[in-house]
Amino acid sequence: MMKPLDPPTTSEAGPVAVVEPTREGATALKVGHADRDRATWIFQANPALYDIHRSLKLEAREWWGCLQHTGRIRAGDRVLIWISGPRAGIYAVGELETGPSLRPDSPVGLRYWTDPVDGMSRRPRALVRYDRVLLDDPLLREYLRCDPDLWGLSVLRQPRGTNFPVTEREWRAVEGWLEQV
Repeated sequence: MMKPLDPPTTSEAGPVAVVEPTREGATALKVGHADRDRATWIFQANPALYDIHRSLKLEAREWWGCLQHTGRIRAGDRVLIWISGPRAGIYAVGELETGPSLRPDSPVGLRYWTDPVDGMSRRPRALVRYDRVLLDDPLLREYLRCDPDLWGLSVLRQPRGTNFPVTEREWRAVEGWLEQV
């Protein structure tokens, strides 16, 4: 059984308890983690390294690398899936079912890697459940960067990396865009 990395024991909202997933299907126990205190993250995929378009069509959940902010990412947080490239933007919205733990990608996930060796490496990964997939109508970077509430969005300012925090104000702006799609 793998242990989560840096599991939080408290938050600004109060205590937080994390139960790691087991084969029996244990879920995260969140105490003092109201929706208004729920963190939002952008997890970025590079389609040159991973067939993210195909995986979003076929999979309901996937293990995502958590190379930055490992100690802050936790089960129950909201995730915006960002695909990089010429048509960069938000292609899915989901929720973290687990916090990060050291592990290789799943056997299913390995099928989508351009080089499966990349997916076999043990690194911090968290399980994301996709609640809404926007493959046919993504929120493209070219439109999002025109929204003054998103001018500070870290993936727009410095797009190198995998995990980016999203402020509450930025989430509310994205939420407004999502209501129009």
